[in-house]
Amino acid sequence: STLDSLDYRCGPERLVFFIDLHDDKQGVAWPTLASGSKGNLTLELFKQSVSLIVITRSKMAIPTEYALCVLLDSAVQMLEFTSDTVQFLHQVRGL
Repeated sequence: STLDSLDYRCGPERLVFFIDLHDDKQGVAWPTLASGSKGNLTLELFKQSVSLIVITRSKMAIPTEYALCVLLDSAVQMLEFTSDTVQFLHQVRGL
């Protein structure tokens, strides 16, 4: 079966990405090239993974809406579903 034979009559698929940022000590520290300061490898890998998934699905023309749920120190931030991949990736990269 090919992507052309898939049936999207029920609407776009909806994907929600979750990340826990409530504890700054989580994740693996790694030096950045630009300043030598420490970054969070877990967060950077999350951003790259989400970007890869979104870009791949976009190139495959799979109708998809994306949302982002972020656990912070004292709140949960939920970004609304969007099919605008540029806007969504901008939000993810801004974490």
